[in-house]
Amino acid sequence: MPEITKGKTWKISLGDSLGNLQIVLPKHFDTLFNWTQYSDCGDGCAKNDYRVQEKTLPIFKDNGFYYVPLKDSVNQFTIKHSKIFSPWPFNDTSLVKQFSGRLKSEAFENNGNKFIIDTLLIIESQHFAVIAFTSFDTTKKARIQFLNAMTSIKGKIIELFFEYRKSYSDTSSNNFIKNSFDALKTIRVSNGS
Repeated sequence: MPEITKGKTWKISLGDSLGNLQIVLPKHFDTLFNWTQYSDCGDGCAKNDYRVQEKTLPIFKDNGFYYVPLKDSVNQFTIKHSKIFSPWPFNDTSLVKQFSGRLKSEAFENNGNKFIIDTLLIIESQHFAVIAFTSFDTTKKARIQFLNAMTSIKGKIIELFFEYRKSYSDTSSNNFIKNSFDALKTIRVSNGS
């Protein structure tokens, strides 16, 4: 298991009897909250969201068909899954590749369509599609870094997002993609799969 210097282990209980997702995140991630993200078609489009971030940063809960995310002061890890169960047979390798394509098409802020990471992983028998990229918001003068992954637990799609947006420099930006990739590799699922 990769080591994250001064990391903290988070055991996040997922809804819908999906079990627990355990991950080691950098120590400055110190606050966990969850909510239901609704859209335009009620429960059919709703997602259960779980977010870990720094308590000193603004708390933002994605909601609605269209929402504007925070453009600055963001350093977070988010898990999302649909509220209503819709099974996907994620063990099929071709389907994992389809999820990789979906991650890329949903990477709205990746203006150059260049990926630092574009891979498929197996972590403790869990299949993951993973992408990572960086961008720059010229309006807010903010550096943007993302590592996004997708897997399945009990046939339900689980989306994972590591996100960094800041207009000022800090030490967490230096190795954000590498640290996020190392954190992803620490994921363990229990009472799920």
